Amino acid sequence: MKRIAAGLGALLALAAMHLAVQPAPGADRIVAILTGSAPEGFVEVVFLNASLPRTAMAALVGASLGLAGSLLQQLLRNPLASPTTLGVASGAWLGMTAGTVFAPTLTATHGGLFAFSGALLAGLLVVVIAGPRGMAGLGAVLAGLAVSLLFGALARALVLIEDQRLRDLGIWVAGDLSQSGWGEVHVLLAQVLAVLGLAIVCARPLTLLRLGFEIAAGRGLALAIFAPLVALGALALTASAIAAVGPIAFVGLLAPAITRAVGAVSSRAEVLGATLVGAAALLATDALAISASTWAMQLVPSGAVAPLLGAPALIILLLRRRSVERPWVLAVLPAQRRAPRPVLATLAALLLAAMGITLVVGRAETGWQLADLDDLALAFRWPRVLAAAAGGVALGIAGTILQRLLRNPLASPDVIGVSAGAGLAVVIAVLVLGVGLSAAALPAAAVGAGLVLAALLLADRLGRGDPQMLALTGLALAALLDSLLSVAFAAGGDGVYSLLGWLSGSTHRVEGWMAMRLTLWVLPLMVVAVLLARWIDLLSLGVREAGAVGVRVRLARPVLLALAGTATALVTATIGLAPFVGLVAPHLARLILVGSALTELLASALIGGLMMVVADWIGRVALFPVQLPAGLIAALLGGAYLVALIARGRRSGAA
Repeated sequence: MKRIAAGLGALLALAAMHLAVQPAPGADRIVAILTGSAPEGFVEVVFLNASLPRTAMAALVGASLGLAGSLLQQLLRNPLASPTTLGVASGAWLGMTAGTVFAPTLTATHGGLFAFSGALLAGLLVVVIAGPRGMAGLGAVLAGLAVSLLFGALARALVLIEDQRLRDLGIWVAGDLSQSGWGEVHVLLAQVLAVLGLAIVCARPLTLLRLGFEIAAGRGLALAIFAPLVALGALALTASAIAAVGPIAFVGLLAPAITRAVGAVSSRAEVLGATLVGAAALLATDALAISASTWAMQLVPSGAVAPLLGAPALIILLLRRRSVERPWVLAVLPAQRRAPRPVLATLAALLLAAMGITLVVGRAETGWQLADLDDLALAFRWPRVLAAAAGGVALGIAGTILQRLLRNPLASPDVIGVSAGAGLAVVIAVLVLGVGLSAAALPAAAVGAGLVLAALLLADRLGRGDPQMLALTGLALAALLDSLLSVAFAAGGDGVYSLLGWLSGSTHRVEGWMAMRLTLWVLPLMVVAVLLARWIDLLSLGVREAGAVGVRVRLARPVLLALAGTATALVTATIGLAPFVGLVAPHLARLILVGSALTELLASALIGGLMMVVADWIGRVALFPVQLPAGLIAALLGGAYLVALIARGRRSGAA
């Protein structure tokens, strides 16, 4: 009780600090308003109807997410479970976005229902992928983050398709807590009190769950009723919080962890503590966001600040978790042993044919048409087709190098965060430094990719080569990019939405010289990769084995990582982010044939180019005249593949 009382005191102090950074009247008038006096003047009206509701909403949203995180962690016996890491938050975001597009009037009055539907769909998908028994391990987190990427891509697709209608959602997507009244505060308060009361009453069943589902059922707990009830309570709180203020990441993960770190042992203590810590954490985060907005004279949403604090904490928790859990092995699809030359010749022919077909076949206002050689459409299409092919080749090479070098079937430029680092650096250069996109893209992307590769090498060493650790660390780093994108959404404007299109991997803005530059860079990179194929072959056996046969490991690993990083930076600088191409292309190459690193490099490069060319064409004609970025189409297809890969790995591990 003493700790709860101390927590309440700290919460009140943070609430006072939160009010202090907002416009407010004098102390005597604040007391008068709080005791029922009518506001006098503009400042007091703002204080009563904006500042006070914002403080209350920050505390309630933080409490909701902290309580939801605690319930999920206790239910699943997984300290890494949270609305963010299980994909529930992305599901709620997709539900709200879809509702705004297809039922805007109903969403305006019952947005929580759409958010809850999306959250429930995401949660069920994670359970299907990871399996009920896998929900207690890192496999559930990996499945949740994969679902987050997939649902996030779907939500961004809707934003790009319906950009005019959804621009009003920009501030909401950023996770801004600004309020203009008390209506939503009252609704969320009732829900928090209801679920908190349920959690306190159910403290004993939650304690039994810590012993395991089998033991809890053996002691008389009706799991079929209790487990869904707790899960639905956590999902409802998450959906209501997101519907009210937008996505806020990592609060639900950190609040229970902090509560346990300060000594909470019982289920009831953890529930109460996580609720208080979540409220305090978001009050502090929002106060920081308000101060940053005042200093920068531009809106800095709380949803953008939270990942900057939460992503490093997630990495620390992952490193601690890794030391106590058996590695979770991912199985890849069985490969076929075929003669490499006919296969490579077939892939090259398919790529050239796809480039020719997508160059000529297109849609116009009058329907499908074939472009003539002197048609003006060819002048606009050939840079896109060439850039897509060269970009796919580069990503295929980078993915093969990373998967072989790190001996990790999940290693690819996007999944381990290299593409996100390159994109993040470009966004910072454009939005913060004010440099033009064309001038900033290549050098900034190179610096960002290099820094992330260095960080991942450190994480790889600390995690002792655990594949899931590296993938989860990269996905946590990728969350930092989303935080900055939230700022871009909040800023609004045509420039921001063109930047969003670039980050989605659009070839629409690629000019002829840009496509030629990318091609002329990728060709020598491919030659270098072919010349270093022996290094890749030997290092894929292990560092010690490669060193034993004469490979200079300290030179070879940085050179190959620099090669992969350079390829990624070139693609990011030219067409933006193209998720999953670097992951899927090497897997398909191994599915088609078994061979040396040289064979896999060539096959993966050709498959990557084919994927991007087809994705660019689909994005160009599927919803004509709306142009969908090639990277977004690749993300939808590749995200589905990643989900299937994780599910297959879980089933193989269970078998």
